[in-house]
Amino acid sequence: MSDSHDAAWRPWSLTDFAPPPGARPAPANDTSEQHHQQLALARMREKVLQDAREAGFAQGQRQGFEQGQQEGFQAGLQEGRAQGLREQQPAIARWQNLASEFQHSLDAMDTIIADLLAQLAMNAARQVLGALPAQWDDIMAAPIQHLLQQEPAFSGPLQLRVHPAMLPLVEQHLAVTIDQLGWRLQADP
Repeated sequence: MSDSHDAAWRPWSLTDFAPPPGARPAPANDTSEQHHQQLALARMREKVLQDAREAGFAQGQRQGFEQGQQEGFQAGLQEGRAQGLREQQPAIARWQNLASEFQHSLDAMDTIIADLLAQLAMNAARQVLGALPAQWDDIMAAPIQHLLQQEPAFSGPLQLRVHPAMLPLVEQHLAVTIDQLGWRLQADP
């Protein structure tokens, strides 16, 4: 070790920490400095609280706006769908009525066609055979009509063909009527 370090070294004593003679000791409580520090802390705490309130308010407002917008959209969508369905009901009712009337017309066509074919067969027999007895119409009309009605002209399920884009809408609104009539619904290619 060098001599310069040895000269600076000396043992310490408790008096080394005492204030120099004639110096005034520092006051134990400097109230004005502590007061300024407390005020500064209070201002910082108030600023942090105010910033937190503003950030919370802004976040709540943003979330409330987004939620309100989404709820409004859903409510508008449901109301629009309900209104569209209400406006479509008259057209749907007309289509259901038209389908039922068409089936009744087809059912009646079998009877009408059978009667017309029976009359045609009787007229053809008269022309081929000449004069027939008066009872001939009564005797032959019933078996001819019975044969024609055993295999109706419009037998089997009818196929209702619609545009592929309209198929879901027709199924949604006319499925019950179509099933009741025994029809088959198909997309028209």
